Amino acid sequence: MDVWARIFNKNNPFYSFHKKFVWIYCTFVLLFSFYVIWTLPSVEEINIENTGKATEIYTRDGVLLARMTIGEEKDFAKTKDIPLSLKKGLICAEDPAFYRHNGILYANYFKPNAKKSTITQRLARMYLNDKGGGWFGIERFLQEWILTYQIEGQYTKDEILTSYLNYVNFGGNITGINAASNAYFSKSPDKLEPEEAILLVAILKAPSYYNPIKHKQRALKRRNEVIDLMHQQGYINKKDAEILKATPIVIRKKRTIKQTSKKRGLAPYFVQQVKKELKQWSRKRGINIYKTGLKVYTTLDSRLQMHLDTAMMEHLSIHQRYLEREFKYFGAPWEKDSNILIAAMKRSNRYKQSKIEGYTDSEIRQEFNEPIPMKVFSWENTDFTKDTILSPWDSLKYYAKFLQPGVLVTNPKNGHVLAWIGGLDANYFQYDHVAYGKRQVGSTFKPFVYAAAFDKGFKPCDQEPNQYISFPTREGKLWTPRNADGEIGQDTCLRDAIAGSINIVAVRISHKVGIQTVVDYAHKLGIKSFLDTVPSIALGPMDLGLIEMTTAYGTFANYGKKIEPILISYIENSKGEVIERFTPEIDEVLSEHTAYTMIQMLRSVVDLGTAGDMRWLHQVPYDIEVAGKTGTSQNHSDAWFIGFTTDLVVGCWVGCDDRRVRFLSMDYGQGKAMALPIVGKFLARVYSDDNLSLPKSKFRRPNGYILDTWCHPLVYKRDTLKTDTLPPIDTIPLPASDYKPDIDMSDLDL
Repeated sequence: MDVWARIFNKNNPFYSFHKKFVWIYCTFVLLFSFYVIWTLPSVEEINIENTGKATEIYTRDGVLLARMTIGEEKDFAKTKDIPLSLKKGLICAEDPAFYRHNGILYANYFKPNAKKSTITQRLARMYLNDKGGGWFGIERFLQEWILTYQIEGQYTKDEILTSYLNYVNFGGNITGINAASNAYFSKSPDKLEPEEAILLVAILKAPSYYNPIKHKQRALKRRNEVIDLMHQQGYINKKDAEILKATPIVIRKKRTIKQTSKKRGLAPYFVQQVKKELKQWSRKRGINIYKTGLKVYTTLDSRLQMHLDTAMMEHLSIHQRYLEREFKYFGAPWEKDSNILIAAMKRSNRYKQSKIEGYTDSEIRQEFNEPIPMKVFSWENTDFTKDTILSPWDSLKYYAKFLQPGVLVTNPKNGHVLAWIGGLDANYFQYDHVAYGKRQVGSTFKPFVYAAAFDKGFKPCDQEPNQYISFPTREGKLWTPRNADGEIGQDTCLRDAIAGSINIVAVRISHKVGIQTVVDYAHKLGIKSFLDTVPSIALGPMDLGLIEMTTAYGTFANYGKKIEPILISYIENSKGEVIERFTPEIDEVLSEHTAYTMIQMLRSVVDLGTAGDMRWLHQVPYDIEVAGKTGTSQNHSDAWFIGFTTDLVVGCWVGCDDRRVRFLSMDYGQGKAMALPIVGKFLARVYSDDNLSLPKSKFRRPNGYILDTWCHPLVYKRDTLKTDTLPPIDTIPLPASDYKPDIDMSDLDL
């Protein structure tokens, strides 16, 4: 006391300093305490049986898309599914005083060999890791203790045990009791025998060290130690303990392909992205989206989505036959390149799990050759599902052949996402080609070149030679661009060059404008990915995403104003009050006059050029002004069409997951054959739907716009491709030998 009296004595020369220090220290402790409590995740989500009012997700026209409930994305077990032997073994091995403490055993912190943390503390720690808790040491320590008390106060002991078993890791990526029970014994937890349940408890001490597949003797020894603990603590008698210890470990690792009975929900890929955004939003707002009964109104229109689904299925169900016909006569790509299936196998969940569990490649390959019953996607049945018996290896071949779509529809005026297709069927193809896919864009990049040119003073009727020209590369070589048809010709105006997708002219313009300028304009318009300044940039050799491409084309449709797409319009609380409205980011990046010039140039592609099929083959009426551009990558691996009207922007990509699996024929593999029909069928349907009443308005001519965009008449030979018949096989060219080595294939859920 004398020391403190001297320190805070007003006559002490350091009195003022000491006083300020105490005030600062106390303020810091108070603020830090508030921060720790404020950033704590809600413990309501720990127990899936602690039900509340789920968040509901709606379309803009009021159709219920999904409900968000706790545990919907995790394979959580319920308390009734946990066998008694598992609970007893867990308590004996991990926390003998579990039913007697209130979450924390203070005395154990002073005992050298005692367990410092209880089951409840470890649950709090795992939950913090799952929810992204604090990173600072003392912060994590305080959060863990506070959460421990909250968990003990809110849940019963049995609920805590169940939650712990749902979060704990049993080795590798086996998290939760359901996953562990199925991985090691091919059964659900409620079907476990006592010796199997106790083995799972034994694994928890050190999952890798006691892995029963890789280290069977270690696992057996540890399991018997747990059995002895259960006998010592009075949970089982000596006779039962001896019987259990004498039982050998039998692993029944016989996983099957994931079976699904889910119905084809509306816009499942879109819903997953909305859920992802909601989770990020809820963390920032501190709102529990699983318990508070929110109503989330998205930008999606159910009618447009259904029209898009129908258009996609009508086209790809037929076009898939053409691809399989080529494989039948010329051989499948994986027969020429076995790396396709090997790479697919190594990316599958089945392979990854087997490697974690200690299996060798030869053992895994043997397992992949064992036929098992499974459900697969099929165009043959109305529910797009077929029951069959295949080996996992054969299923890789089966799924590798499918043409996958990525289609995005937005409103160019406000950025609202109106429809979204990320793949054929979310039940079988989880990879979302809209959200995550990046593929070679080909000629769909050319409008960015011409936009830069027109903004720099070029005019649509300017002439450029359609003659060979060479450009130096970084390697010191000369690169000579060629047109898709291999032909050259007379001087061509820029309007005709873009309408006919003439490569040589596009490359000439990009070099006149400057490659770096083209890159800058592409980024301004909406491209976010890195763009390399290569001589061939005008031909779209880079991999870009559908969202950024659709955004960039939407900038043209919106007269130079770039709008970032949004998925959610507004959110209501359980009382019906709007608690958040979402508005897009708007940035004027291009003059109205340049944007309108590009609209007219891209209209010529549809009315006179490579996208002419949209009018005469897919029945899009001439009174609807449509602008757009086709695109085809090297070797026909990627087919694109991005088009827009005054009210809709539709970006479409089609290709196989692995780019080495592709059409050999340019006729069937190009953008106007694979991607354009989906857009054409979609526009024809939506503009003839009286319930939608979409206006057939024309693009507005900006004030003061005097540029003439109509040059000499373009003579373009339309393809006579028919989509209901196959060409004679001998007209299909032989395959090129330059398969692209990189792979953009999603993990198959095997």
